[in-house]
Amino acid sequence: SLFCYRPAKAGGLSKFVSSIAIYNQMLEEAPELVEILCQPLHSSMSMEGVVCHSFQEYERISPFTLPIFNRNGQGHPVNRYAAGYITSALNRGLVPPITSEQEKALMKLNETANRPDLAYGVHLQAGDMEFFNNNFVFHSRSEFHDGEAVDNQRCIIRIWLNSPEIETIPPLFGYE
Repeated sequence: SLFCYRPAKAGGLSKFVSSIAIYNQMLEEAPELVEILCQPLHSSMSMEGVVCHSFQEYERISPFTLPIFNRNGQGHPVNRYAAGYITSALNRGLVPPITSEQEKALMKLNETANRPDLAYGVHLQAGDMEFFNNNFVFHSRSEFHDGEAVDNQRCIIRIWLNSPEIETIPPLFGYE
């Protein structure tokens, strides 16, 4: 969930798209690439300038492998995709390079996720809140520009909610 306390001076379009729609579209257009995205890819939550102060923090940002598409207990595709985590891990040399097939699959994934007939965008205003399930929705935002004064800078509060009513998540995704 995202709560907009204060929007940016310009830009910052919040975009989201159903991962199931992406999965189905890619299955029609390039099923061989879907298979690649169902295999574990190297990633890391480590970003430039992050300093670890404990072993728990280090474990959280250590490189890991995870498929982008997986299936839950009901057989529905679920996703875990954060392009920045993959790119950061690659750029920092934390993981092996991706293959040309993986690169092609990621390019097709990004292309499909940004199709205007699948994606939806909204400019959040002060007081607006978005709720979505990260296991079934890709979310991103466009570039934004802040004003110079602190009271004219974007402030978005991310809220992570967990609920036992949410559909079963594959064990590989690290949830019980």
